[in-house]
Amino acid sequence: MTLNAQQRNELRNILELRYNRLLSELEADRAKAVASISLAEGRRGEADERPAAMQEAGVANAELSRDRHELEAVQQALARFDSGDYGTCVACGRRIPWARLQIAPAAARCLDCQQSHERLAAS
Repeated sequence: MTLNAQQRNELRNILELRYNRLLSELEADRAKAVASISLAEGRRGEADERPAAMQEAGVANAELSRDRHELEAVQQALARFDSGDYGTCVACGRRIPWARLQIAPAAARCLDCQQSHERLAAS
């Protein structure tokens, strides 16, 4: 089933809001990562505090990586909107169901293709 105009507008608005939020989160993540790394480096002489500071830096970097990955997916979804391909699976060309797009608006694949993609990535 093809998305109607209301569904497309709703999903595009969700993606644009998420894009803007992610930009803000990335800025906060960067600042947190820099502060955590500086803190860890500053505690080189304090053996008991350094592991906790290094862990904080690792968590901050993981958050930064996660948000970058999600931002890329949202940007790609918005590009598919612009090209007219949004809602079509990039792997098989079938329509991605409305229910899936409501849950994951940046989805590039139908559920079957996503599961296959994840199985291949895991092996």
